[in-house]
Amino acid sequence: MTGINRMIIFSVIILLLLVYFLQLYIYEKFWNKSLDINITISPKELFAMENGTLIEVITNGKKLPLPFVCVKFITSKYLSFKDKGNSCITDKYYRNDLFSLLGYQKITRTLDFTAIKRGYYTLSDITLLSSDILMSKNFTQNIKNKGYIYVYPRQIQTKDFQVPKNSLLGSILTQKSLYEDPLVFNGLKEYEPYDNINSINWKATAKVNSIMVNKYSKTSSLQIDFYLNVELPPFSSNGIIEDSISIVSSLCRYFLENEIEVSLNTNGIDCINDSIINISSSTGKNQLNKINHSLSRIDLTKSPENFIDIINKINKETSSSLKILVSSYVNKDLIDKLNEIKIKHKNVILIIPCYYSYKNEIINNIDIIRWEVKGYV
Repeated sequence: MTGINRMIIFSVIILLLLVYFLQLYIYEKFWNKSLDINITISPKELFAMENGTLIEVITNGKKLPLPFVCVKFITSKYLSFKDKGNSCITDKYYRNDLFSLLGYQKITRTLDFTAIKRGYYTLSDITLLSSDILMSKNFTQNIKNKGYIYVYPRQIQTKDFQVPKNSLLGSILTQKSLYEDPLVFNGLKEYEPYDNINSINWKATAKVNSIMVNKYSKTSSLQIDFYLNVELPPFSSNGIIEDSISIVSSLCRYFLENEIEVSLNTNGIDCINDSIINISSSTGKNQLNKINHSLSRIDLTKSPENFIDIINKINKETSSSLKILVSSYVNKDLIDKLNEIKIKHKNVILIIPCYYSYKNEIINNIDIIRWEVKGYV
């Protein structure tokens, strides 16, 4: 090999090294400049078993192309994504999406999911992983993310709701003599699954080609205070507690849509502020959203407060509101306390979510609604 050839080879090696270190310097310094990533969930609130969408938007706002960018994030395994690729599900849902970006390119990717369980779920901080054009060195960046979603409790289906609801209304009518006065007609509204079929206005339905029901003003005001116990009965799973939460949510929706004031008290612990939940009485859509937000945030992995302590305050009240207690766990202490409460407050109803085979021998002198549930997880 001549000296000239050696010089040419040496020069090429030097040039290649210069190119390598130059591109490495450029990418190391500028790879994440004007690189934006935004991950959101839509909608922010939905009911269990409803569908939502996770939206990834990544933008490269510079000339420098990026051969690959990995976007890593973590969310709840109870958001069941239809696209199973680039993911791993263990205790949580781990996602690793790969993008290749030219200069000044924006890519939007949507991932559809089904929310399979009640809860308040967040998206973890985002990790970006990239490299130089020769993929010789990796670069990482962590980005703060505040994405979240409220999954409201599963709503009781009409076929499972109608019979126990009618039993409950029968008890309410007996205790409060609350009747709809047909002389106080208050307009029409579209039929909802919880409406009484007898309220259907067939003439109005025929005119608008949609099922319409009559609305009535109540002849006497009624306030309902819900007390939810999330203590787990012996030899039971959390499924029966989830059903109890669904019952309260569905009943609150029914009564609020019929313009009845409701409040909520529970011994469940809020997953955000670690406190018990207490929502004062009110009406309207905002009240329903507030209740469903709170029910979504009940963390069943945290030990609940003593339910007896929660209902003790009933004896200190002077209002004539109807007290509806929802508790799948019923023991002698609870029955004794309810008998004590009923001496002063006549309007007390106990709803017991239970399996078909469930039996309880200790209950007496209390208005009971046994609500058969299926024990959803």
